[in-house]
Amino acid sequence: EKRKGPLNMRIITISHEYGSGGHAISHAIAERLGIPYYDRELINKTAEASGLNAKVIEEEEEKRAFGSGLFASYSTVYYDFKDTIFDFQCRVIRQAAEKGPCVILGRCSDYILSDTGLDLVRVFLFADEESRLRHVNEREGRELTPKQLKKIDNDRHAYYTHYTGNKWGSKENHDLLLNTAVLGYETCVKLICEAARFTEPPRSQVKPPSKI
Repeated sequence: EKRKGPLNMRIITISHEYGSGGHAISHAIAERLGIPYYDRELINKTAEASGLNAKVIEEEEEKRAFGSGLFASYSTVYYDFKDTIFDFQCRVIRQAAEKGPCVILGRCSDYILSDTGLDLVRVFLFADEESRLRHVNEREGRELTPKQLKKIDNDRHAYYTHYTGNKWGSKENHDLLLNTAVLGYETCVKLICEAARFTEPPRSQVKPPSKI
């Protein structure tokens, strides 16, 4: 009853391979459904909650996003610092989700919200290497080699596995796995929007069958 926004809608978490259109698709979904979209805003919210400098948190995210030595240092201080950021980000993501239906991009949000009892649609977006390199080149103006793209993927996988213990992009941890190169962005937006709308009672309200 405390939650705001459309009550017939699930929370959408979106994980994505770099260059598969995660930002564009997530933003389009939020606009179409009229619900909040959380991405870069989480940096400032995490900074406010933790007292850390937003620029420092942003730099750490850049390292993770672009494969720049994610776990280059093995010192205890380094890991403690990254763990501190992750812990505060968990709180911020949970608080955002508790306010009502929204779209949250990346940051292990599918895992962070998995034990909250909230109804989720956990999405993973992927595409072939050629399509992703073309997307990065045309839409972001970055020249990447296949080797660089592979490193970004590996670092994102390492980060996700380190904090969740799960495999990044696995069908066990996601409800929708969509190939954006084959389906196209618009089709992906439509499919995710449809999955977010309740066509039956929310899972959190469905009672388990009685034991025989």
